[in-house]
Amino acid sequence: MIAIEGYQCRFEPRGAFSARRMGAARAPRPDSIEVEIKPNGIATLVPGEILDRDDAEDIDDVMLPNPVRFQLEGRDLLALQFGEPAENGTALIASTGVAEELGRFESGSIGQHWSIVTDKLVCSWPRGLGVETGKGRNGIDFLFYGNFDSRDGTIFIQGPFSDQNAPNPLDLVAPGQSICDSDVTSRGLWADLTYLHEGQRWTQRRFLLGTSADGGHFLITGQAPVEPGDPWLDNVFIVAATLRPSSSGMAERH
Repeated sequence: MIAIEGYQCRFEPRGAFSARRMGAARAPRPDSIEVEIKPNGIATLVPGEILDRDDAEDIDDVMLPNPVRFQLEGRDLLALQFGEPAENGTALIASTGVAEELGRFESGSIGQHWSIVTDKLVCSWPRGLGVETGKGRNGIDFLFYGNFDSRDGTIFIQGPFSDQNAPNPLDLVAPGQSICDSDVTSRGLWADLTYLHEGQRWTQRRFLLGTSADGGHFLITGQAPVEPGDPWLDNVFIVAATLRPSSSGMAERH
């Protein structure tokens, strides 16, 4: 299970998907995203609006549910309907004869940012990166990729590991790599390594994250054709700062 959650909505696509934030020139609202659901089409998720309830003093601001628009083969479908609620969610289907279920759409608990939710973990989706399923490691079936319009650079997550099997980033040095920086934080141990790949210098950041006594350890690896200290590497810190084990994945450790 992999879902996109944020702005009080949750969308669980049916099948493999690739998602990116929309550019300002095309986005209906800031932080809108497009989810390409292979091979069915593209769903556009638009953050809901905050409504000021001036007429109700005791009611907090209200978040509207996210509108979702659907395209198929480049054509905007004229109508969209939500099917009958089933098992805590609503099926998202096209209503112009296509009858293809794209996924499940329901209310969520995460606020003003997008996150990726799996049966093992929850973490923030760093701004500027894409996310793709079917490309992860160790059963965590997604990775972050690219830097805005470039697909170079990836961030993937492995785990959870038990205390006995948690890898030490300082020991994960392949031939041709050299450690250029490392540190210990309240969240775990990280190390930066440099190496040449096809004649170009790359930097890899590995972060061994300890989540809790029950949640085990996760290894977050980011690598890109950048110099040590490049701001792109801070995306690894963003993932590490926000990652937590999901309730269903806390018992499963390698």
